[in-house]
Amino acid sequence: MQKVKPQPYIGITGLTSMSEIRAIFEINKNLNLSLESNHLPMLGFLVSDKTLRGSSTENYRYPSVRDIPYLVEKASKEAFSMIHYNTHDKTTIFEQVKELFDKIYPLGCRAIQFNVIWPPAEQISLIKDSFPEMKIVFQASKKVMTEHQNEIVEKLNKYVNNLDYFLIDPSSGIGKEFNLEESLNFYNLITNNFSHLTIGFAGGLNSTNVYSETNKILNLIKSSDFCIDAEGGLRNKVTEIYGQDFLDINQAKGYLSNALKAFNKL
Repeated sequence: MQKVKPQPYIGITGLTSMSEIRAIFEINKNLNLSLESNHLPMLGFLVSDKTLRGSSTENYRYPSVRDIPYLVEKASKEAFSMIHYNTHDKTTIFEQVKELFDKIYPLGCRAIQFNVIWPPAEQISLIKDSFPEMKIVFQASKKVMTEHQNEIVEKLNKYVNNLDYFLIDPSSGIGKEFNLEESLNFYNLITNNFSHLTIGFAGGLNSTNVYSETNKILNLIKSSDFCIDAEGGLRNKVTEIYGQDFLDINQAKGYLSNALKAFNKL
């Protein structure tokens, strides 16, 4: 049976509080962006093996793990809620994910993005077996994108039945400027070999550039069937230390509004 291609989304990642969630809900409502839209509104919550253990972090983008169940339950009412997970121990990634999703899967959170380079394929299979409705996203970081194309295809084949989305993100959340040519080359590689995956683009997207960058992609691939996600480009720095910044609601509003203007043109 052919796998149904998952619906694309417009994402904002790095939410940490109910006040931020409510503010995004209000923006989405005014823009008529909902779970019934062509693009789902995605809200991303960062979790690491460190925060999962309850350790504190100086990175303001990570909510307390105690707050995660409440936040994702509320977010899932009006958005596609997603955990963005990274870990130093890939060998036990199933146990880590199970610890978290045993609590939040029943609350409506059915998606996870792995910000991990090539986690063990058998661990991903165990996750999909345990949480069959889970949507799984792989992030193609700058490091992955520099690998040989044949090697990338060979590695992806090990996961192919368990993946739903593939996010092309050479910036990995640090707000590095979007590289369209580099990202489109990778897009063609993935779509030519794995047509069932929905592809996403990220990397320095913000309220100012999202319209032009999304429009360029639309014109080149002649389709609106792709995701976008923003993190670092929507935040105001407190210090120069990575992660010591706060979500700028006005930036988020402009990003969502201009993204929809671009998508609705096609």
